[in-house]
Amino acid sequence: MVADSGECESVSTEEGSQTEPEPQVEPQVEPQVEPEQVSIGIANFAFSPETRTIAVGDSVTWSQQDSAPHTIVADDGSFSTQTLNTGDSFSFTFNTSGTYVYHCGIHPSMIGTIVVE
Repeated sequence: MVADSGECESVSTEEGSQTEPEPQVEPQVEPQVEPEQVSIGIANFAFSPETRTIAVGDSVTWSQQDSAPHTIVADDGSFSTQTLNTGDSFSFTFNTSGTYVYHCGIHPSMIGTIVVE
């Protein structure tokens, strides 16, 4: 008598006949960042804060809170004001990256810097 070791099944596969579909990759979309409104005070013969870092497209508003008149003049000529008296303000939108140094035309020792990244 011969012992039967069990049934033997034949399995065949077809390699390469079907390929898995490539997974769909959604493009990365950068979220839209709303421009910010940044404030700088003018008081006690100083800009406060003296240096401010902002993003391209942000606006800066200088608020004149000093009893003495002041102006705001960019060293590169990109912006300037007429005389600002107590309670006056001036806004400027920075659309180009760079470092903008400015001063008071009446009191040249008053210096400020806006860094646009």
